[in-house]
Amino acid sequence: MTPELLRPFERILNRNISSSGRARALLAELQGRSMELRFAATPLRVRLAAESEALTVRPAGDEPADAVIEGTPLSFLR
Repeated sequence: MTPELLRPFERILNRNISSSGRARALLAELQGRSMELRFAATPLRVRLAAESEALTVRPAGDEPADAVIEGTPLSFLR
């Protein structure tokens, strides 16, 4: 998966974060941390990283994340 395909998701997340003072404060507490989403039975792995004012959403690489959540694609839709 390319970063360009993840940009719409990133924009939606960051638009919602920017409109909430509480979300911005919580994001600031998480600055420098990351989470990887692994979609079972697929090669899809996505990394969300907390920056000072936004989340970055990129394909996961070899660098370990602070937290990993793995599930089927359908379980992530619940």
